[in-house]
Amino acid sequence: SEYLYQISAQPGSGEYAMNSILSPAKLLTEPGGGTRTRIFARIALEESALGVLSREGLKPLVLYGDQDWLFDPSVRRLDEGGLIKLSILQRSGHHLYMDNPRQFHRQILEWCQH
Repeated sequence: SEYLYQISAQPGSGEYAMNSILSPAKLLTEPGGGTRTRIFARIALEESALGVLSREGLKPLVLYGDQDWLFDPSVRRLDEGGLIKLSILQRSGHHLYMDNPRQFHRQILEWCQH
């Protein structure tokens, strides 16, 4: 609750940058007529940051909710390739810490113990 209060009560900062960060995104048409936002910089991230982390023996924990609007199924490829540890939290949207705090904290603590 302290975290949620602090990010809500403080003046905006990083969230204003999201418009610039996400500007290279575009909507792609998926089979069945749906659309999905893609971030073009994702490939560069995989090749640079995740490659360096992998060479150092570090595996970031990536959490998504099972109802997360931002989830991109292609992230499973990074988990299968051993570059990340992917965990999908049940009964959760994008704000995991609010939607399912017990499972959120358990995942963080388990990851920190390894």
